[in-house]
Amino acid sequence: MEWSELQSEFEWDGSLRDIYILNTTLADWRSAIRALSESGLPLSFKTQGAMSPLPADVADIFDSGDGLLSVNLDGMLLNSHFFGTDEIEFDLDPREVTTGDRATALAGFMAVLGTATGKPVILTHENAREAVIFQWNPPEIPTSSLS
Repeated sequence: MEWSELQSEFEWDGSLRDIYILNTTLADWRSAIRALSESGLPLSFKTQGAMSPLPADVADIFDSGDGLLSVNLDGMLLNSHFFGTDEIEFDLDPREVTTGDRATALAGFMAVLGTATGKPVILTHENAREAVIFQWNPPEIPTSSLS
């Protein structure tokens, strides 16, 4: 999509935008966190409000019930609060998506997550999974026919 078509989706309306991968498992979370760790993007993790090393296993975050992972993507801050293992969610302030280049970077971030999990990734209005702004889909895997 062209920036001119997307720009209005990032106008400030008092709400955040959400990136979701739905119907996930702990294995999907592990794959996503591993891909982000290997991506070279600046990551920070907080527990109990203080900076902390990212646990070796994401399951420890869910066990503790406390964690905030922030990703700095070209000056845009994407945050995951680890609400549950059944969906991966990052939120972002739409005022930080100010150019087509930033929207492209956001799509690239979604591709990293989707490639790692093999699942579709959607960008939506806050808490509105049905209000999809754009979606990244994993490539179709060709099936081979046996003869």
